[in-house]
Amino acid sequence: MQQKEKTILLIYRWLMIALGIFHIATAVVNFSQKTYFYAVMALGGLLLGPVLILFWRILRLEPSYTLNLMIAVFFILLYTIGVVLQGYNIPYYDKFCHTLSGTVTAFGGLLLFLLIKPEKTFTHRELPLGTVFSFLTAAAIAGIWEICEYVISLIFHNDPQRVVLSGVEDTMIDMVVCIVGALLYCAYICLAFRKNADPFRGILNRITKKPENEVPDAE
Repeated sequence: MQQKEKTILLIYRWLMIALGIFHIATAVVNFSQKTYFYAVMALGGLLLGPVLILFWRILRLEPSYTLNLMIAVFFILLYTIGVVLQGYNIPYYDKFCHTLSGTVTAFGGLLLFLLIKPEKTFTHRELPLGTVFSFLTAAAIAGIWEICEYVISLIFHNDPQRVVLSGVEDTMIDMVVCIVGALLYCAYICLAFRKNADPFRGILNRITKKPENEVPDAE
C-alpha cells in the first residue's frame, strides 16, 4: 500500500470512529426525547462501515480507501447532517445535496460500466453508451430514493417529501436537480476524452491495484 493510501486509510478510520460515536450519542439523545424516528435514523448510520466492507467483498476487489473516504464525506453531508441533524430544513441544502447525489451516482454508474466490461476499458467508440449508462444509473437511483422517502412517510408519518406543504413540487425538483448533477458529470466524461483516449482506466487500476501503465486483458 502506498504512503498516500496509508494516510487516507488512517483518516478514514478515525472519521468512521468519530462518526460512529456521534451517531450513537445522537440516538441516545433522540430516544430520551422520544423522537424515535431520528433515533432510528441515527442508529442506521452505524451501517455505513459494514456496508462498505460488504460492497468490496461482493465485488471481490481490494478496498479503495480514497473512494471510501469520498463516500463517507458524501454520507455525512446527505445522511448525518441532512437526515439525523435535520439539515434539510436549511434553505436550499436539500437541493444542493440532491444535485451532488446526481453527480456521485453518475460516477457510480461509470464505475459500474467499467466493472461489467470484460476488457475493463472505456474507449471513445463507447462514449455514447457509457455516458448514457452513467446518466440512467443516476436517474434510476433518484427515482428509487424518492420511492424510499415515500415508504418512510407511510411508516413514520413524518412527510420527508413535504407533500403537505408543496404537493409533488418538492419531489419533482429533487429529481430535476439530481438529473442536472448527473448531466454535469456526463459532460465531464465527454470533455475528459479531449485529453486522454481512455481517461478512466486509472479508476479501475487503483481499485484492482494494477499499475497505471498496465493494459487490462480482454476476456
